[in-house]
Amino acid sequence: MRLKMFWLSVALIGSMATTRAEEKPACPCPIATGKGIVATLNCTMCHSLDGKGGKSAKSLNGIAEGKTDEQLMAAMMDPKKAFGEKTMMPCYKSKITAEQAPAVMAYLKSLKKKECK
Repeated sequence: MRLKMFWLSVALIGSMATTRAEEKPACPCPIATGKGIVATLNCTMCHSLDGKGGKSAKSLNGIAEGKTDEQLMAAMMDPKKAFGEKTMMPCYKSKITAEQAPAVMAYLKSLKKKECK
């Protein structure tokens, strides 16, 4: 009887641990999430990244240096207001959600300016 109670206790504790782990999913890295969003939006069609990609806009390397979160958000969500009416940058207001924007900003901030060799 004691052995049976022992195994029932082990099974109960094991199931509780499994439930807790399932209830708390691992938080994805915002930089990796932002990188995926930037890739999905095909930002490198215009912007270069690590020397590859488009040449019609600034390189993404170092693009966030010296900019506030508000400036980065304005550039993504309302580029005409941020850069002027003649900008070719498309508006991403309908393509980047409020939940995704911090991840994109984290990724852009992680991209350091490349040094000339």
